[in-house]
Amino acid sequence: MILTMAEAMMDKLEELGVGSWVNVDERVVRGIDWAGGNADGHQGGTGEGVVTKVDGKNGVVSVRWDNDNYGYYRMGAGGKIELKRAPPTPYKSRPKSIIINEDECEYE
Repeated sequence: MILTMAEAMMDKLEELGVGSWVNVDERVVRGIDWAGGNADGHQGGTGEGVVTKVDGKNGVVSVRWDNDNYGYYRMGAGGKIELKRAPPTPYKSRPKSIIINEDECEYE
């Protein structure tokens, strides 16, 4: 089986656990080889987006950024990795419920 350069790079990165391949609907941010300028809205925006298409054979993905821009980015093509997975959203605990009676307040 003959692998393209992009496929071989993705296999090696996955094997090393570095720059793992991204999937459709995953959140992403700028990677080490970012060349997209401010397309991600980093200045004044969140700098995060959602992968909309993956072309693993050519090492390219498309992203819809939170600022409504769209773009195609290298994930192996030309030996470049322009994106990485976004850090997980911090867990937010549910606020306590307050029950109000006529004479007192109770917390659940």
